[in-house]
Amino acid sequence: MKETIFKQFLMAAMLVASSSTTQAGLIGYSVSGDGNLYSIDFDSGSTTLIGDLGFDGDFEALAFDPISSLLYTASDGDSLYTVDTVTGGASLVGSLGVEGYANGGMAFDGNGQGYLVTTSGLFSFDKSSGAASLIGDPSPGIDFSGGAFVGSLLYATPDNGDSDQLITLDLATGNQTNIGSLGVYLDDQTGLSYDAASDVLYMLNETDDSIYSLNRMTGAATLVTTFSGSFESLAILPSSPAAVSSPGSLPLMGLGGLLAFGFLRRRDGGVR
Repeated sequence: MKETIFKQFLMAAMLVASSSTTQAGLIGYSVSGDGNLYSIDFDSGSTTLIGDLGFDGDFEALAFDPISSLLYTASDGDSLYTVDTVTGGASLVGSLGVEGYANGGMAFDGNGQGYLVTTSGLFSFDKSSGAASLIGDPSPGIDFSGGAFVGSLLYATPDNGDSDQLITLDLATGNQTNIGSLGVYLDDQTGLSYDAASDVLYMLNETDDSIYSLNRMTGAATLVTTFSGSFESLAILPSSPAAVSSPGSLPLMGLGGLLAFGFLRRRDGGVR
């Protein structure tokens, strides 16, 4: 009888504790066509103007460095910048040194090494100087605009309707491997970013002003939210939490543990 009562109490305590865990709204960042940094609420699709980058150009490559948490972007003027997520202001790092560079995707691996997925191929770049080095052209004639790392795998998405495939790129050669169809019409820029806390790869599609979650096994895209505005990139802060526990859940869990310990002591006749 006592064991039954104890189990019922423990289950109730666990339910109360779990109900105190709330899903935090995921926030992404993007740059508009007129050179302003915005935040995008994944729950509501609402966008908030943060500020003007302060430079002319088309900024489509955007990503956070997981080591420093600095936000980086690249312009079609062949330059690398850091971006202040509080003011929106950009600071010039240096020239990429890529002749005929056209915007694409940007991604950082777990060690903070930066990569550009562009119309000219796959590049690595020095985040302190901006200098980029060609690794290889994954598919001549096909443009890629989104890039994001999941572990050691670099994922990319196409640009301007060249294809509807989710792909991975070989970091040594730039060669591509097709995963599968996104199942979403693409006719403009795409942005790609990974949220490690929820283990979800997200894609921004400028064509229909929407954000999708992507199945990394099949490539299939699932609509998450729609927004208003012309955005061409997507970056999620690496430390963004998917869920947080309210302070009240910890005392409840601790109380449950103490009561469990007391019950077991009584059942066994105390500590010998």
